[in-house]
Amino acid sequence: MLALAVPAARFFGDERLTPILIAIAGLTMVSGCNNIGVVEFRRGLQFEKEFVISIVPRVSGIVVAIASAAVLRNYWALVASIVTARILTLILTYAMHPYRPRLALRAWRRIAAFSFWTWLSSIVAMIKERIDSIAIGKVLGTGPVGVYSVGLEIGTLASTELLEPLSTAMFAGFAAGRRDGADNGRNFFKAISVTLMLTLPIGVGLSLVAAPLISLLFGARWLEAIPLAQVFALLGVTRLIPYFAGVLLSAQGLIHYHFRISAAGLCVRAVLLLVLIGPMGLTGALVAAAGCALVEEVLYLTVTFRTFHLRMVDLLAVTWRCVAGAAAMALALWAMGIGWAAPAQGNLAMAIDLVVGVSCGAAIYCGTVLFIWWLSGRPEGAETMLLSIVKNTWAHSVARRLCPPA
Repeated sequence: MLALAVPAARFFGDERLTPILIAIAGLTMVSGCNNIGVVEFRRGLQFEKEFVISIVPRVSGIVVAIASAAVLRNYWALVASIVTARILTLILTYAMHPYRPRLALRAWRRIAAFSFWTWLSSIVAMIKERIDSIAIGKVLGTGPVGVYSVGLEIGTLASTELLEPLSTAMFAGFAAGRRDGADNGRNFFKAISVTLMLTLPIGVGLSLVAAPLISLLFGARWLEAIPLAQVFALLGVTRLIPYFAGVLLSAQGLIHYHFRISAAGLCVRAVLLLVLIGPMGLTGALVAAAGCALVEEVLYLTVTFRTFHLRMVDLLAVTWRCVAGAAAMALALWAMGIGWAAPAQGNLAMAIDLVVGVSCGAAIYCGTVLFIWWLSGRPEGAETMLLSIVKNTWAHSVARRLCPPA
């Protein structure tokens, strides 16, 4: 990254990129010095500590970004946020775990094969996730990159903030299941059913109310990002199976499949960007992202189902109720004139639409899913597990109020 700082700035025709890339290159080295000992938290299912390491730097970075933006009034506020988050993460990894790493190559043979495929997969994933911004910046300019980024960030909130942390937990569970001889194929379906019950309404809901949400948060200058966010929110929901399938394959030591599928997705995305972004603009980039997602979805399903002898009918059996609930929610909000509609005039009207849309959507989704589940004879599934969690949490809360700790 350091070597490419100047050529990249010239490629985009913006010399301001040079110091930013130099700073990011240094932060990459900082992240490489994180204490590897914290991986024990994941192996030991100590997710509360993983949560601290993840959330404290993020929240601190947001605070620094807002404060820096108020003072500096330029893009360096984002760099300051990244610096804060990376350095805090480095500090926390050493503060929370006693292990102290040092340079050594004694065990390189044991990790070389796995690490090689992991490294290749990471490189391909990084290029795949950034190639659209590179192509848009080169062909359309920096303004459309900002619009695209806002649509992408808002639309993929459900996947970035829920699927990625859950994937960390799933890796530990699948790895433990492999060691214990458990049926990871069945656990795969269980993980998908429970997670989809939560992420599907959030993703569809974000798509439905993207117009008032973006208008309130970013203002009228960012209305072009609304259709992008609407589509990306729906695409983000479909990322559930690739996320968990990739984790399952990695936990089984089959990471080469993960690399090959990611490489296929990268090729499809690159070709579609090359062909479509010139004549279609941001719509072409959106089509490229959708094509990449479709190819990866099909390949992950094919490989996972063949490897673990799974059936599509079993997947549909554990997911159809939440799909029906999301469809009912979308139909109701669309009929109310809130879902997938142009933003109302005035901040108050948009805020009301947003509150009504979220509350009504949640009520319709939960009511539909529970009603269908009851009509189906209350089978064991995601509904049973989530209701049990709610019941236990409520009972624990009541017990604490009645019998407070000394």
